[in-house]
Amino acid sequence: MATRTFKSNVGDTKPCDEILEKESSPGSGTWAPIDLTGATIVFLLVSSDGAVQTTAAATILGTPTNGEVRYDWSGGGNATAGTFGRRWRITYPSGVVETVPDQGAYPVVFQ
Repeated sequence: MATRTFKSNVGDTKPCDEILEKESSPGSGTWAPIDLTGATIVFLLVSSDGAVQTTAAATILGTPTNGEVRYDWSGGGNATAGTFGRRWRITYPSGVVETVPDQGAYPVVFQ
């Protein structure tokens, strides 16, 4: 799975879109979109020490089986320049919670 860095300027409102994926089977190296049917998504912005800076609802885009999500910046969530990480917390209809990625975070840079 290729991870791309989300880059933006402080104060910009360009949304953060991502396709959430997981390995089809552990160690296979084959990735597939996560089925988000009936799920809710929360976006987490974390600092380099792992502390959560922003927690906010995200949107599922298009067909939920495609795993595509979006977070729209608002309320100063990107008011500080620096390098951060992004994570997505999925709550499935069954109540099971999964965070993507399961370790670390995808890079975010505010200039």
